[in-house]
Amino acid sequence: MEKSYRFRLYPTAAQERRIRSAFDACRFVYNRYLAKRTEAYRDGGGNLDYYACSADLTKLKRELPWLRAADCTTLQSALRDLDNAFRTFFRQSGYPNFKRKRDPRKSFTSRRVPGKENVAVGEDFVKLPKLGEIRCRVSKRIEGRIVSATVSQSPGGKYFVSVCCTDVETRTLPATERSVTAEDFAFSPDAKKIARLTRGLSRKSKDGKNREKARLKLARAYERDANRRRDAAQKLTTRLVRENDVIRAGESQNRELLRYLDYKCRWYGRELIRGDARLSA
Repeated sequence: MEKSYRFRLYPTAAQERRIRSAFDACRFVYNRYLAKRTEAYRDGGGNLDYYACSADLTKLKRELPWLRAADCTTLQSALRDLDNAFRTFFRQSGYPNFKRKRDPRKSFTSRRVPGKENVAVGEDFVKLPKLGEIRCRVSKRIEGRIVSATVSQSPGGKYFVSVCCTDVETRTLPATERSVTAEDFAFSPDAKKIARLTRGLSRKSKDGKNREKARLKLARAYERDANRRRDAAQKLTTRLVRENDVIRAGESQNRELLRYLDYKCRWYGRELIRGDARLSA
């Protein structure tokens, strides 16, 4: 079974520069091969797959030495993300979009190489390729075998790492012989503060130095509300899973709440039913 752990990162100034450089390298590779695949598709030359792009990327790194500053598995992960985006497109989804430098969320993924400790988690650090040991608030004990680590930056400027592990043992909770119908939880965002910060941002000139400060304040306010909502949903779903063997969810159930219930029921051997459909057991 797979499980992910998300921790806050506290990189040094030098590590932060390398993280931003990795963001740029992944965005460049993603956009370059999106353009190549689009051109090949329009010219009737078929669709370039991941392996063809990966072979061309090896040649590209010889032409552009600055790409070699990024971990090779990171650039390959960008190609895999693009390949997944095309697979989703062919299943009647939207066509992949180009990534922009000013996108509010940025991320890259480094994969663990078998036999090497290029991705590891310590008591107060996470070790990543090309970045070394980054100070980290490790709030949970890692279980299973590490597969990959995804570094991301929130719109508020904070850095996080999501460590994906596999071969995690499931823990079945003792039976309670109880069932419950899940209700949506109540959450009240700080609407007045967000409205005030939004008005403040609208008054700042586009080329002014204070606009970025105002944007960060607004992004952090949204982030605080999102964290509060996530915390409330996590606590509610944990309580429901611990106290009940069977949990029923309505068709109009909150999507976030349903996702938490789904994987927690799988972890702990509970049963989740949505309408007449059984999701987890």
